[in-house]
Amino acid sequence: MSKPIVDVENGNIAFEVILRPKAAKPPADKSGITCRVKSMEDIDKKLQGAEERRKSVEAEKLMKLAKKNERVAEVREKAKR
Repeated sequence: MSKPIVDVENGNIAFEVILRPKAAKPPADKSGITCRVKSMEDIDKKLQGAEERRKSVEAEKLMKLAKKNERVAEVREKAKR
């Protein structure tokens, strides 16, 4: 464990660090690793879901923009009166 050394002149604390050699890493256990092969149907389902989410987000953005444009038109109409 490192032991703090106080530098009284500057009011700082310095640490003496002792490094030890790197421990040998045990070999990885590859018996637990399994390869999951997805079928084309699973991939297609995920792609369709992603496309639906994209369309939903785009529709929501367009609705917000339409509401904003409607509000701008109302304000302009009131300003003309």
